[in-house]
Amino acid sequence: PCPFLNRNLPIVSIIRPTNTEGAATGALAFLTAMGLFIGQSQGFFNYMKQLAQDADAARRG
Repeated sequence: PCPFLNRNLPIVSIIRPTNTEGAATGALAFLTAMGLFIGQSQGFFNYMKQLAQDADAARRG
């Protein structure tokens, strides 16, 4: 538990990934496997895949 944003708010637990390599692509694969995107077009998946790849390649700078 730790303070989050403001010490006047209740204590919370924050979960952060320890390995962020491929996180966006992994999240997309997980959400797709869970059925979140049932009925979406191939164009949607192509766009989301590219978006996830771009997010995974991004670096702070």
